[in-house]
Amino acid sequence: MDWKEDIVGLIKAAAPMVGTAIAGPLGGTLAKSGVSAILSAFGLPDTATPADVKTAIETDPNAALKLKVAENDFLLKQKDQELEDIKLTLADIQSARQRQIDHEKATGKTDTNLYILTWVVVVGFFAVLIMNMVSAIPEGQNTTVSLLIGALIGGFTSVLSYFFGSSKGSSDKSKQIERMGDQKNKAKP
Repeated sequence: MDWKEDIVGLIKAAAPMVGTAIAGPLGGTLAKSGVSAILSAFGLPDTATPADVKTAIETDPNAALKLKVAENDFLLKQKDQELEDIKLTLADIQSARQRQIDHEKATGKTDTNLYILTWVVVVGFFAVLIMNMVSAIPEGQNTTVSLLIGALIGGFTSVLSYFFGSSKGSSDKSKQIERMGDQKNKAKP
């Protein structure tokens, strides 16, 4: 479905988040979700054209209200997706920790590979940062060094999260999930 600027302008007037999602640079699933919310609010089929949507908006005296409903549905779906993403992140963290526990129970030993990799990342992170501060980057190597630093920052962050931050973060995220669930339940009739 091709959404012309005039239709997006009509939508943005009452539902700016949906209009932005439809016309925005991200497109894909986000735009489809916005279109779906608009079609649903106006009772239009999935096969409706942008012209059908424009006509529905222009001829319906309750269009502004329906667009607000579409916006609320769209935002609720986005929050549901965020909630699912948080649950997946927490499950991933729990899975990694459970893997370590299971390995230690099965073998009776600590997984040394985990600690070797951790120390390689931590030492590498600081070594590259110190080298970057002390010496100039060779001509033509800026991209390579930037990629290396970026990878080490990601690895260093993961190491810190795994060993130190996940318990607190998991607790905070669990509380956030509970609050989001409470808000979602309150919003339902």
